[in-house]
Amino acid sequence: MAELVRSSTSESKEWESVVKKVRKSICMIRVTCEHSVNDTPSSAWTGTGFLIDFEIKVRYADPIHDFSVLEVQNFTSLSFGELSLEPNEAFDGCEICLVGVDSEMRAFTGRATIRNTNCNPPDSVVGDFNTTYISADAKTTTWDSPGTPAVNIDGQVVGLSCGVLIRSSVRLLLPLNAPLRTLRLLRQKEQIHRGTVQIKWIMKPLNECRRLGLPHWKEQAFRAVKRDSAIVAEVVLPKGPAERHLEPGDILLSVNAEWAPDLFRLEEYMNLNVGGTLRFRCWRRNQELDFDIQVQDLHDVTPSRLITRAGACFHLLAYSQAIRFVVPAEGVYVSSGSSGFMSHHLVTSINGRAVSNLDGLIAVIDGLKVGTHIVTCHKKLEDLKTPISNIGFISCWPSRGPNELNREPRQGGGWTENKASLQSLILRDCGLDYQQPQQRMTRLPVRGDNVPSRIREIFRSVVAFECYNFVPIEGQNQSRQLNFGLIVDMERGFIVAPRFNANLFSEISILTANSIATKAHIVYVHHTTNLVVIKFEPSIFQGNMQAASFTPSHFQKGEKFYYVGFDLKESAAVKTTVESLRDVTIFLHGSAPHFRPFTFEHCQIDTAISRHFRVGALLNTQGAVIALQFLAADGPCYIQQFPLDVRGDFAKHCTISAKCILTVVSDVQNGKSDAHRFASFDIIPLTTFEATAMGAPLGLIYRRNVFEQQFHGVYAATSTSPTESDKVPELSLRKGDIILALDDKPVTKMADLPCTYTQDRVVLRILRHGQESTVIAPTLPAWELDIDYAIQFCGAWLHKPHLAALQTFNPVHSQVYITTYECGSPAQLYGVPPQAFVCAVDGFKVITMADFRDLILRIPDRTEFTLKGEAQSDFSKLMLSIKVNSATTAAKSVRKPLAMVESLANSFITEDDDD
Repeated sequence: MAELVRSSTSESKEWESVVKKVRKSICMIRVTCEHSVNDTPSSAWTGTGFLIDFEIKVRYADPIHDFSVLEVQNFTSLSFGELSLEPNEAFDGCEICLVGVDSEMRAFTGRATIRNTNCNPPDSVVGDFNTTYISADAKTTTWDSPGTPAVNIDGQVVGLSCGVLIRSSVRLLLPLNAPLRTLRLLRQKEQIHRGTVQIKWIMKPLNECRRLGLPHWKEQAFRAVKRDSAIVAEVVLPKGPAERHLEPGDILLSVNAEWAPDLFRLEEYMNLNVGGTLRFRCWRRNQELDFDIQVQDLHDVTPSRLITRAGACFHLLAYSQAIRFVVPAEGVYVSSGSSGFMSHHLVTSINGRAVSNLDGLIAVIDGLKVGTHIVTCHKKLEDLKTPISNIGFISCWPSRGPNELNREPRQGGGWTENKASLQSLILRDCGLDYQQPQQRMTRLPVRGDNVPSRIREIFRSVVAFECYNFVPIEGQNQSRQLNFGLIVDMERGFIVAPRFNANLFSEISILTANSIATKAHIVYVHHTTNLVVIKFEPSIFQGNMQAASFTPSHFQKGEKFYYVGFDLKESAAVKTTVESLRDVTIFLHGSAPHFRPFTFEHCQIDTAISRHFRVGALLNTQGAVIALQFLAADGPCYIQQFPLDVRGDFAKHCTISAKCILTVVSDVQNGKSDAHRFASFDIIPLTTFEATAMGAPLGLIYRRNVFEQQFHGVYAATSTSPTESDKVPELSLRKGDIILALDDKPVTKMADLPCTYTQDRVVLRILRHGQESTVIAPTLPAWELDIDYAIQFCGAWLHKPHLAALQTFNPVHSQVYITTYECGSPAQLYGVPPQAFVCAVDGFKVITMADFRDLILRIPDRTEFTLKGEAQSDFSKLMLSIKVNSATTAAKSVRKPLAMVESLANSFITEDDDD
């Protein structure tokens, strides 16, 4: 830090030696917050710190004030200095200098003058109260970072910047009375006692206190001891020690007979009398009142235990949150929600069982089986009178991070993992204890009584299910989505449905008529069509469920058929007509490649009712399914984010033909789906103008559009995946090539292209620059595209590149692809970008996921390693230095099925701690 770049701010000679001395003690602090605590979300950020004592080996975070004392260790390569804390040297008119570093390790200094030492904390400093702040007029607009020390001309620290600006030139500083007391107790190895009566106090000028009823002779008594403001109770917590005594607006006159104390003296009295009583004398309207109030231990209402269950994070409601919303400081608070638990709410019951503390919460959740749905009851902190119910799902995916963290705040201890709690959850988190299926009756409300009974039979094949994505792979985030499908094999239990954002790690819970039926799992995902095959236990259906019948015929313009829409509340069936057929392309999202289906046929039908359903089916007059239909968007957007209530031409009804469904299901039934191969290229439809501009002769276009009743198009290749044939440009398919035929079969519509392939390459007759030629396009095997293995390391999720990544990035630098990272993880802190390839770890080349796994297992815990890669967002090379911390973000690897969850943390080399 002694070699930091010198600031460009002009400094007088009398400040130069001071700044030079202070800079030797300044350091940048990088913080990762993996778990959300109170209202602080999971994130990573940087701040400024300074050294005051090399002997401190513990750390302490104040419950209500905005400061922390961090552990100092392993500073051997640089010489640092120590700064002294002098809170009494902060006075009005004092000249100070802010000396710090920003997030990019650049030094800055800024001169200022203290103008007021008795300011109330601003609302932007959440959680800091019962103290006064220092305001200073800055002489420059130099950027300020939290934790920057404010030093006087003697090099003494008189305040601590909170990083908040009232205006562009006014800084706010935290006084050092509380930090100095904490340091003294830590040096003496004494317990840090903190007291409270659960009241938020603020300072009010005496003229405002006069409007609250303070008489003139009392005001003169305040001014006699040089006080121009008084302490006023702003918030009195319900069920607190002072609830029956004090009220908001009471003016504090004395504490234990000391007249007109300031907030520092008041806090000192409470800290010295934890468990005892204090005599408060207050003025309320026109009378003087005396009360003896019990002083509570502040650490008893400060979270010291953090529980993670079912993907959510829980702790007791913090005192600072209770003060903010004026609620009792009790109850179980959901700091980070998941599985039906709502973030920033109090959870009061689970499945009808009351929850009042963390032990009760653990007893209820650990008694539930994986795969079950739960009914949770919550209350908002803003409105405790109105309960809120929600339905959640207990996943088999392990909770993020340690399952239980504890700390002892009175001794300044940090968070430590409860190993016993972790061992008790290993089997449960690995998904070995599932809820057994229950037989359910099936009833589905249907709209459309005028349709024939053979059409209404399709509703006996409709299955609703919820798809939970707890593993963020293939560019997807963790999500929950309702979907619908059709039973194709009742005896073996197979369902076909649109894929949307499902993947091989998705957890499926089947619903029928709003009734939970059973857990299911995905056995097949199609990589170029929006299709997925789900396996379920057929014996759980007690009723008249049956498999739907499919016909491989293709519908034509003007053909009469029935549209059936699926929904939990009410489904619909209506007779309609095909108005038009055309192709719809969902373009590749270049910045965040994720699964997307290729070009579809858009079937425009003569009914508006279809716009109200995300998923439906097209049936012929005999009741056989011609195609599955789903809503998509005509443009570059996420298919899974497309809203249900869209209107106008933006909503496109895309279809999955029954021919494709029958082909896929037959191979899945016969165990041949592993041999499936997929095209390494995508095609888009061309207009007549585009085709002629690209060199297509008009005769070719006219031959394909002789009859308006028949839909014929011209298609061009796009989004080709990198293959070995790219080494011979004359024989490889290029973007923009017009495809005329595939394996000697003309391509005039989407139905002419097979949904899967069996051969390892296909022969294409193309038109390039007006010249016809023949090229070879390899196909990609399903096992190469299936993402069935992933690693979470330092909070980053890595797996082999999926099809969308292969089509977006060329060349592919390795088989280790970073898809995303967890908020608050080291990956976020050190700037690991998503959509990047890992090429080397500590100088060792990485090609496959096995190479990456072997290399990270060699890295000792709490040490730094280098990561080299290629970032695809700006096509730049990466060279990052990252510190491993398995205590907060333990490495994991997951395989299909999710029961194969392996913790890599136990394999890490742990260095011996000399301390």
